[in-house]
Formats: sequence, structure tokens, C-alpha cells
Amino acid sequence: MKTLIFIILALSLIVSVVNAAVITCPLNSIPGIELLDTSNFPTISEELNKEKAYGGTVSFSTTNDMVCFWYDEPVVMGPKWALKLSKISTGQVIKESLVPTFRAPSNPRFSPDGKTIIFIGRPEEDKETERRCLWATDTEGTSLQRLSSPDADALSPAWRPDGKQIAYIKRVFHDWDNPGAGADYSIAFIDIAKPGVIQREIVDNNGVSGLQYSPDGKWLACATVLGGIGVINVDTGRFYSLAFPATLTMNFSETANAPGKLSYGWLPDSMRLMVTISTLDPVQNDKRYQQIWSVNFKGEMRKICDGLILGNDLDGKTYYIRNNAVNTKYNIEMVRIINTPVDLTLKDTLGNVVRLANLRGKVVVVDIWASWCGKCQQEISDLIALQDEANQMNNAYQVIGISIDWNHKAVENFEAQYRPNFPILFANEQTTASLGDIKGIPMKFILDKNGVIVETIVGPMIKDELKKRLAKYIEQ
Repeated sequence: MKTLIFIILALSLIVSVVNAAVITCPLNSIPGIELLDTSNFPTISEELNKEKAYGGTVSFSTTNDMVCFWYDEPVVMGPKWALKLSKISTGQVIKESLVPTFRAPSNPRFSPDGKTIIFIGRPEEDKETERRCLWATDTEGTSLQRLSSPDADALSPAWRPDGKQIAYIKRVFHDWDNPGAGADYSIAFIDIAKPGVIQREIVDNNGVSGLQYSPDGKWLACATVLGGIGVINVDTGRFYSLAFPATLTMNFSETANAPGKLSYGWLPDSMRLMVTISTLDPVQNDKRYQQIWSVNFKGEMRKICDGLILGNDLDGKTYYIRNNAVNTKYNIEMVRIINTPVDLTLKDTLGNVVRLANLRGKVVVVDIWASWCGKCQQEISDLIALQDEANQMNNAYQVIGISIDWNHKAVENFEAQYRPNFPILFANEQTTASLGDIKGIPMKFILDKNGVIVETIVGPMIKDELKKRLAKYIEQ
């Protein structure tokens, strides 16, 4: 089976709205999708609907069955923002107001282990500054800690999936008494063990918000001031804008179902995003409704279903989706994305057919390369040595080379010169569909014993480091 094709096509789930008629599709019958028990979800669905919670204001933790969301708490002097904590499965309210001493707490985010919630806010007793800082608390709201400096505003926090680092938008106004004078923005990174100390910053020239780490921790997805989506390389700080067809607009529409918020999440391979998009109703052209699409780094898109992403776990495997985008009430489905094995069939330099599915039971290193790539030439000796060691370990793993050369003769000459001891295959149109986007070469995909992609590596890697990566999957 083809991993990403099945992940995307299998995600054609839940509901399809055609001429305003709702057609349901049983999720448990679709490969790559597991519908979890949502029999008690109507309670929490009604709660989120009542509080007008939407993507970006809600944080789910599957680990401890909790949802934290930002809502307007009615008080005598007018609305007051508050954070409510409830059980997902039963709707039971755990905390009506998680941090009652804070003015306008917002943007809650559960840590990967579900024990800590970060949020943006300012204590009521803080009369000297209007700065909104990044704070952390436990699920009881009793252990409070300020994580960012009070000399700047903090916006849009995001946990790295390992729980050790947080990224957020840092805003410093040129004149704090006159916000209209402009501000400087950057993406700040802090170590959770060293609160208040910024480890590094990336200057933000794109007006980003809505940060979300990829499952591998190497990328940040973000919304842009122009209403699109971008991705940021965490190591280099480079920003990439994802283009969308003119017929589609991002979910910034003024609707009761999703009032002006963008919602998206990563798929487990860290190469594709699930994005909620607002599009015109096919019957009533003056109205819009929400659809969920997948998009890769090239901006290539595929519709998944009608609906709205409310939230997702940091590993990209569990999503909470509002599946009836046309109706006015929430009906939440809890969906688990299941990685499916790679089933790719290619030909080698002799014309022999090689099927990756036949290597199940072994860990596989798929190396994407080209004969004209200097770095590929430099690491060929390491890959040959790696395969030699595999042969001495009862073939615990297998190296496979896939060339993207259009000139097959160049590949044959390369093979004659370096004499690799592993199969050299030619890429075809199924390669990226099965493995995912090729972000650069050399690039490696590590497949576990079930044939599922568990790691991607862009750029060369020395043999010893690659062997360390393989060891944990060999032992499983």
C-alpha cells in the first residue's frame, strides 16, 4: 500500500456536503482511519457549541481525556475571558475558570504528557503593565509560573512534541502608549527548564501567528497576515509560503461556525498539513462553509472532507473534527490517523522488479539520491559499509537506493564505478506518492519492520549516526 496516498485518500471521511445534503461515510471502513468511541461526545459537543469554541481556542489532551478552551464568562461588568477545563468523554466540567486571577487568559495549549497547560495572560493585580506574558499551570490551576519576560507581549505559543521547548511570537511595540506606531515581531524559543530565558529568536517579517510544531520538531506551521499558511524551518529560520488556488480562501470567513479563525494541524509524516478552508456554498453563493484539505510543502492540495478541525494531538495521529460544517451545532468525531505501510514497486538497473513490501520484517533505509549530487557521492561509501554490517547481523536491516536521475545511463555508470552492495532502483511517478515530498537530496526514509515510515532525514548522515537511528527499530 502507498503510505501517503492511503493516508490522504483514507482521510476522505466523515461527511460530504453536496447541494446542502449531508452524506455520511463510516470511518471504520476506511483504511488508515480509526474512529474512536465518541458515544458520550454530544455532551462536550454541546458545551463547545454553547461557548462558541473553535479551532485555535481549544486544546485537547487525549492522554488525560481533557479539553481546555477559551470562552467569554458573563459577569456584571460585561464579558470576561476565562479558561474552562472539562472531560472530553463525559463533558464533566473540571474547572469552570482555570486561572480566575488572570485577566483575559487565552491560547491554552496542553503539554505532550497532558500535565501542564501554557497560556497567554496577565494577572488582575498587575497594574503596572499591559503586557500579556506566557504562563504555565497544572491542571488544577494551582502551580503558576511565568515563562516569558514582562518586557514584551507573548502570542501564539506552541509545544515542541518532546515537551522540552516552547515557541511563541514575541511582540515589542515601538511606543507602548501608542500601539499604532508599529511593533517588532520575532519567534522566540525557550527551554521549559529555563523559564524567562530566550534561547534564540527568528525575526518575523511575515506577520505569522498560530504556531504549531511538526511531529518531528523540525518545522513550525503558521498563519500569515495575508490569510495563508507558511512553514518555518526551525534550524535555519527560513520561511516558506504555501500557495493556494484562487478559488479557495483560508478559513478567515465571518461565519457562526468558525468566526474568523484558522485551524490546521500536521499529519504524522511531518510533510503534510491538514487545513480548514472556507469555500463558497455550491447552492448559496453568498455563504461559505468549511472543508478540510491536505497540503504539502509545494502547495499541492487534496480535499479530505467537509468539516472543521477543532484540535489535534502533537504527534498528528489524533484529530478532533467537527463533521457537520453546514449545521449550527457541533458533532465532534475523534479520529486516529493510522500510518499504513509503504508498498512501492520499482525497477533496478537490470530491469528487475523490486517491491518494498517484500522486505517486511526488516528495517529499511531508503536513500533518495542522484548521480550528479556531490553529497550523494560522498556518502556512498558509508552506505556500502552500513549494508556490509547488516549482512553480518543476519540482515537485520536493508539499504535501498532510489535514483531520481532521468538519465539511466548515468546511474548505470555510477553503479559500475562505486559498486554498491544494495539495490539501486529508478524512481517513478509513484515514488513521491508513496514516500512523500522530496525536500532535498540525499534524503532518507527509515521504514520499520512493518514497512511504515518512522523517520525522514534530509541531507547526508554519517554511518555511525544512521546506525544509531536504526538500532531502536531493530530492537522493536
